[in-house]
Amino acid sequence: MADQEGVVVTGSELVGLIPLDAGFSPVKRVRYGVEATRVGKFTNYDRLVLEIWTDGTLSPEMALVEAAKIFRKHLNPFVQFNQAAQGVPVVDEVQAIDAAAERRKERLANLLGEPVERLDLSTRARNCLEQGGVTTLGELVGYSGDELLAFKNLGLTVLVEIEKKLADLDLALGFGKEEEAPQEV
Repeated sequence: MADQEGVVVTGSELVGLIPLDAGFSPVKRVRYGVEATRVGKFTNYDRLVLEIWTDGTLSPEMALVEAAKIFRKHLNPFVQFNQAAQGVPVVDEVQAIDAAAERRKERLANLLGEPVERLDLSTRARNCLEQGGVTTLGELVGYSGDELLAFKNLGLTVLVEIEKKLADLDLALGFGKEEEAPQEV
């Protein structure tokens, strides 16, 4: 069962493992906590609260979804232990994961090279970025929100517009920065 603040997990203990692709991982840092919670009249539930920092190439929500998919695939051999050997051998599965990571890297490289016109921004937003010398998505995501707010005539409304358009492409401001603000999912 899920509520608006996090993920509700039944059971008395939770072991948190989030599998990541070591060669390419947009996840920079993860913090988690388990709290007692109540669902209706029942008080014997735990709630998992996750804070996920990413490099901006993927939203924290999508990073969690991808990690859960990978984790589930790794558990399948144990869940299906009594069944006859079926499905994809583990070696093929790892190769498929590597290929997917390679496709993500290629997509990201292509996307970051595209012009900011790809975002279909308002005239004011386009003018602000043009005056600031920002021409590609790669240049744009290199800036933090505070840095963009320092651009002439770029206010909070334009910043929010830019952030929304970047999020539509699974990008975010501050790509490559050391620390980003965590996002709770």
